[in-house]
Amino acid sequence: MAEPASSAASSSSSLPSAASALGATTADTVHAPGHLGNLSAAQTSALAALWLRVLDRVSQPPETPIPPSSSKDFAATSADSGKKDKKKSNPSSKTATPTASTSNAPICTAADLRAELWLAAQDHHVDAFLLRFLRARKFDVPAAEAMLVDALRWRVLNNAQGVLEHGDALVEANQFSSGKCFWYQTDMQGRPIIYINVKAHERGANSLEQLERHTVYMMETTRLLLTPGSAETVTIVFNMTGFSMANADLDMVKFLVNCLQNYYPESLGACLVVNAPWLFHGIWKLIKPWLDPVVQAKVAFIKPVELTTWIDPQRTPSFIDGKDPYAFAYWPPSASEIADHAKRLAEHDTIARMRQAVIDAAADIERATRTWARAYLKEVPHPAAPATTNLDEEVDMNSARAEIEKARLAVAGGVAEVTPLARAWREFDDFVRFPSQLHRAGVIVKGSHKVDWTKAPTPEMVKKATA
Repeated sequence: MAEPASSAASSSSSLPSAASALGATTADTVHAPGHLGNLSAAQTSALAALWLRVLDRVSQPPETPIPPSSSKDFAATSADSGKKDKKKSNPSSKTATPTASTSNAPICTAADLRAELWLAAQDHHVDAFLLRFLRARKFDVPAAEAMLVDALRWRVLNNAQGVLEHGDALVEANQFSSGKCFWYQTDMQGRPIIYINVKAHERGANSLEQLERHTVYMMETTRLLLTPGSAETVTIVFNMTGFSMANADLDMVKFLVNCLQNYYPESLGACLVVNAPWLFHGIWKLIKPWLDPVVQAKVAFIKPVELTTWIDPQRTPSFIDGKDPYAFAYWPPSASEIADHAKRLAEHDTIARMRQAVIDAAADIERATRTWARAYLKEVPHPAAPATTNLDEEVDMNSARAEIEKARLAVAGGVAEVTPLARAWREFDDFVRFPSQLHRAGVIVKGSHKVDWTKAPTPEMVKKATA
């Protein structure tokens, strides 16, 4: 079992080693069972049942309040970036959250839920988003539905869209310039990597609200680096070199764990904790119970030399004993960039039109998906499928399933096809999203999933651009 670099060997260590986590973190998960292109009949039946349940939820009268599905409502947190009139929870207690029944509390309606479903799905294949929740709940359809609804409510009540619209302009600059968290390169499975230099995080330097906003911002920007059928998860490398108790921030860790497990499920491919000192043993004992066993299996405590199991040394930064001389630098937005984007956000009619275009494009997929799901469930029934659904009168359930699937494919597309919904979402997202530093540097090309890590921002590049 691997030991932290600064600790003596101890047979009682409870830290998972590289060997114990290797299978869970290096497997070809993109083509594993439960993913697009590799669904069993039972899994496809579960997907069909979940679609019908979700579409019934979002097809209720638009103003119908959507209550939390779980006994503990985690929906509202202090990460809200724009809806200042919304009541926020006590940051120190994520369970003390106002619900729709509380006076003056924020309410998520069926219309909100429907819009958020299609905005959150982005321009990926429409099934990929729901499959994340099904895999996270081991294809238990009611549990997956509850998880999905709560995740969408969380996005609505915390204005996740607002985090995208204001970007790093509303995140305190030291959270970026400190270099405590940044993206760089991919691992051997093609998964994008987030490096977290824990020593650069000082507990109390930023409010919990700011830390949460930064976390959501990082999560949402990372989603642009993921592609169903190629790279669907991310690798996080925690560099614990120089760690002290001043860097231990359990509130922040709890929020991160909550996000990964409840709101961005099946997004973590590997969590590599490098050079953890002996004093982290006690902290890990506090953190471990918060983690789902599946997530626990993806955590490995390793030494820098063991990174080669996951990451090519030629693409590993030298600060963590790699051979890549890359040095991170934060590329901040300019005053003119902030001003120009503010003008775009003031074009309310244009934004409303683009947003409606996304929902209109989704309507065709909703109709085709209802028909496909009912047809599939006639052949492979599922006990969690709703008895009735809101079907349009013109739906022909006598059509052959192959023809129904063909009709759905025409609007929903394949794994990598650009559909009318994808085009509408890209147009909307390109207009309202505040460009990240990856956009400014040219790593991410707007309107596509093209990523060029040779353009990752360096001190020289940033100095020249901001001079």
